[in-house]
Amino acid sequence: MYGIIVLGDVMKKNIELIIILLALAGLIINVSVSTFEVPINLGRGLALFRYYTLQSNLIAIVYFILLYFGITKRNNTLHKFVGGVTVYITITLIIFAIMLAPTYHPTGWNQVSNIVAHYIVPILVLFYFFYFRDNYKFTPKDSLIWIIYPVLYVVFMLAYGMITKDFLYPFFQVSEVGINGLIITITMLIFVFFMLSFLVMKTVSLLEKQKTT
Repeated sequence: MYGIIVLGDVMKKNIELIIILLALAGLIINVSVSTFEVPINLGRGLALFRYYTLQSNLIAIVYFILLYFGITKRNNTLHKFVGGVTVYITITLIIFAIMLAPTYHPTGWNQVSNIVAHYIVPILVLFYFFYFRDNYKFTPKDSLIWIIYPVLYVVFMLAYGMITKDFLYPFFQVSEVGINGLIITITMLIFVFFMLSFLVMKTVSLLEKQKTT
């Protein structure tokens, strides 16, 4: 039994490290490709961090580094924030696969970073979260903490769009969807966020109950 527990801990640490390295590689490739386009411009590469995909992958990197070194165990709110990270990266997967992939066809290294950031990392995070669940006792209050980042991102996106006339994503472009369309899109995304949060908490709860019966 002890050997199984140790093996499970080793596997857990290995997957945490794999997530960190893959997400980091995806970001580096993405930023590097954009930076070294002629003319070379580091600012152009760093500007990619205004996009939700890069931000959600960066959040995953930071959080899984904290997980890897056991820092999250020192604070219960931070410990349970893995649920929020899982929701953020799942939104990256869902929104891209449904709304952006049909019109976005990268090539070369951009295709590699695209697959890593939008598919591989989110799937690994989902696997990690549900397979290595640590007896989480989620409450509705947790989802209110998790939604702080998405709300801040929407505020940033709106402010950026009003200043530059570029709302970053086609389904946010006021010139195309109109104010009403923008409101509907934001409302739908908030609904999706809470639905995913509910599913995360409910699924973990059910799996924990099955384990104890």
